[in-house]
Amino acid sequence: MCNFKVEKDHLPVKPELPDEPCPCERFYFETGDLVFQVEKVLFKVHRHFLAAVSPILRDMLKLPQPSTQDRPSAYIAINKATERPLFMLSESVHGWKCILALFYRTDLFDPVSYQFGDWKEIIPIAHKYFMTDIEQRGIQFLRKYPPGNIQLIWLVKLAQEIESEELYEQAIKGLADWRMLKGEEAREIGFKAFYEVMLRKQNYNQYQGGWNRQSWAELNAKDLHW
Repeated sequence: MCNFKVEKDHLPVKPELPDEPCPCERFYFETGDLVFQVEKVLFKVHRHFLAAVSPILRDMLKLPQPSTQDRPSAYIAINKATERPLFMLSESVHGWKCILALFYRTDLFDPVSYQFGDWKEIIPIAHKYFMTDIEQRGIQFLRKYPPGNIQLIWLVKLAQEIESEELYEQAIKGLADWRMLKGEEAREIGFKAFYEVMLRKQNYNQYQGGWNRQSWAELNAKDLHW
């Protein structure tokens, strides 16, 4: 089991990742036929579920698997698994737990409900592996329950990543109605998105009775380096 580091003030902090992979408590089934690793967490599940929702994973799982002689000894000692783990790089442990919870429910009659923080981790994974139904459900949630202003920067970047015009339009409009962007925030979303935000602000201020040139002056030119 992974240990959590607690400071003197007893406030929880991000757990330190173990040197060796740690089986997930909830999603590690002895009857599973697919082992994959996200960060330092191992999942052992039934490949049927993932192959059914992801054509990318379905094709990946058809590829020949490495010989058992190629497995790292440390991995064998921990898992006793029959296959080498499939490594999921640059992905979220929480996002994968949320996706797997759709298939392994604790209550079959209780619908799974996710909030913004969950979809924030789920959508990039769903997009990467062409889990179209899951991705679209996440987009519908973000359209229905727009994130707060502080999350709009993330929403622009997500919309750019998954090429969602509706989320991009929603995020640009939200940023235009918000405060003046800081230099770091402008760099995060890129020049094109920043320009569109400022153009929206200009059009809005013109509609209100004239372009507020002072707002442009609030930008520190030295803080913007593209």
